[in-house]
Amino acid sequence: MVGHPLTSTLFNLMRKLLLDLGGLGLLLILSGPAGAVAQTEPLFVTLANLENNRFPEITAWVAVADDGGPVEGLTEANFELVEDNRPAAVGSLTVTAEPSQKLRVVFAIDTNTTELNLAEAKAAVISVVNKLGSGDRAGLLSFGNQVELEYKLTNNTTALESAVGRLSPQVGKTALYQAVSDAVTMLDEFSDGRKAIVVITNSFDSLGSPLADQVFSQLQQSGSLLYMVGLGSKVQAPHPLKTEAAASGGQFIPLKAASSLPATLLELEERLRQGYRISFQSNLKADNLPHTLALNVTGPTGEGTVTGRFVALPGKIVITPQGIAANQTVKGVIDLAAEVLSPGPLATVSYFLDDRLLAEVSSLPYSFTWDTTTTTPGDHLLTIKAVDQAGNESQVGLNLVVAAPLQVFQSTATRQVEIGQPATVQVKVESLAEVTRLDLLLDGQVLTSQTAPPYHFSMDSKQYAAGPHQVTVRAEDSQGRLAQDSLEMTFVTPPPAPPGRLESFIQSQRVQSAMLLSTAGIAIVAVVLLASLGVIRLERSYRRVNRRQTRLQIINLGNIQSRYQLVGNDAHGCLNFQFALPGPAPAQPAAAASTSQKQLIARNVALLKARAGAQASATGAFQTPFIAPNESLWVELLIRPQRPYQKETCQFEIVSQAIDQPHAPKIKEGGTVELSGLFWGWRYLSFLVVIATTGWLIWQILALTLWRLPTIGSGQFLSLVW
Repeated sequence: MVGHPLTSTLFNLMRKLLLDLGGLGLLLILSGPAGAVAQTEPLFVTLANLENNRFPEITAWVAVADDGGPVEGLTEANFELVEDNRPAAVGSLTVTAEPSQKLRVVFAIDTNTTELNLAEAKAAVISVVNKLGSGDRAGLLSFGNQVELEYKLTNNTTALESAVGRLSPQVGKTALYQAVSDAVTMLDEFSDGRKAIVVITNSFDSLGSPLADQVFSQLQQSGSLLYMVGLGSKVQAPHPLKTEAAASGGQFIPLKAASSLPATLLELEERLRQGYRISFQSNLKADNLPHTLALNVTGPTGEGTVTGRFVALPGKIVITPQGIAANQTVKGVIDLAAEVLSPGPLATVSYFLDDRLLAEVSSLPYSFTWDTTTTTPGDHLLTIKAVDQAGNESQVGLNLVVAAPLQVFQSTATRQVEIGQPATVQVKVESLAEVTRLDLLLDGQVLTSQTAPPYHFSMDSKQYAAGPHQVTVRAEDSQGRLAQDSLEMTFVTPPPAPPGRLESFIQSQRVQSAMLLSTAGIAIVAVVLLASLGVIRLERSYRRVNRRQTRLQIINLGNIQSRYQLVGNDAHGCLNFQFALPGPAPAQPAAAASTSQKQLIARNVALLKARAGAQASATGAFQTPFIAPNESLWVELLIRPQRPYQKETCQFEIVSQAIDQPHAPKIKEGGTVELSGLFWGWRYLSFLVVIATTGWLIWQILALTLWRLPTIGSGQFLSLVW
């Protein structure tokens, strides 16, 4: 922010008048008619810059000058600060001479002059331009009938020198006031550095627009310094801008000869870099509102005042906890401290635990000793809050775990103990006070106690039943505090003794698999035999159901005894024919029978079967014994199905032929047999079972031999067989 030197100038003039009058009265009273008093001249104070970005620290850059130029050698005793009409703290004020101010200079050169004067002016300006640093900026205006911007504010000295060198004399009027006004506008782009306007002219303003008062007001509001360099006798008399130049903090410099210009401007460049850096701590609160600041300066030759405005900006406080970190476990007595960076001096540092105030500290090192034994163990939030004198505040929170003053921990190598083996427990105790007693409890019953480390317990598991048990260790310290820790331990029955070598061999996987396969093979054979017997019995039963039995009567109608031959014919070969004489079974004749009788009976027993085929064929004949003339013989005929599994209708005939009567005719008797048939699956069931079980057995043998396929268990095998 910048001050208003116009107001300060009027104030100084009034104060000067009062001082003169007061001094005159004092002289009249004390000194009599003779004597003289040296009169003071006002100081011209310019506020170049006002920084508030580190509030409550305020920094101001000021320039102090009198009619002779910058005033040097001022200290803190020469300055008085007033904030909002209240004196600021004197102890925080520091004043430092700043000989290296950054320059913001606009050169305004009057070209309505002689060629010689213009050449001297150009050389003088170039000499100053050559001394500009990287942080400086300079611009160039020329004026005659009108103002021309020759080059904007820049640090490109080469380009600026070229612009100066292009100036040439003009004939016409002098737009002096407009040149000053345009220079002020150019400098308004900058908020920092020493801003100055250097006008080189040999005349007065001849346009009359803008007015001098308007230019002066604009000049005062910008905080720019005006230096008027007058050339020649025409401007030696009082110049209209002489007062304005001094009031701005600048100077009116009359020169009789243009040859003095280079030295004058170089000296002016050094003066421009002179100034004061004033810093102090504001007494105001950081309310983010605008406030006024007045700087009263008292120098060897007079006094001056400048005012400015600033905003009391809130600042940020940075808190760094010391000796403690987030999520830390704390116990006992600990020292809490914090490193605090604040814009202003610290007022207080407060420590809160879960929003409860522990302590408030207002002096260095802002530390606090905290006894955690007075706090409930567990999770807590520690908050550190800092407030500075400007009202800025900040806080930081840390999650902490407050440990109990007495803690006990137990551990064991295994939580499953075989009965008969010792059950051991190791105990670790952390205590701020002396541990007076440590108990071991099993299922709530105290087993033993210890009073000194190392804490180690061993239990005989044979005294307790199998199953889970609660093991607890309980500690007590000299302050009467108790702590305990529990765990579950299981006592298990010991496993049976390991098998011997023979038993291990029998229980081995290979032997078990071999036994399983052997059992499976025997079972398969048994199943196959049972299935085969079942099929055979079923087939026999079916044959019995489908057989036909009848009697044939053979009558000898001839006049000689004769034997007869019986033949059964079946066109499709689907029947079996069996002839037999009635009476006792021929295979078991009576013991008293003679040999000739046995042979006769054997010859009389025959089994006649029809051959299978598409065409009819006769089987071997059944021969009867001799039959006397006009006698008869009964023959048993049994017809059985040849293919019991096939449903069909079979036609047959029985042919009788007299053997001893060659010319006797053949006698034929025919018949039909209906066969119901047997399901073909029953006929081949045994074969299917044999094939399936044989394949499974081969697969199991391969699995056992190659160890690649798992063998099935006995239960699975029985399920498969079933």
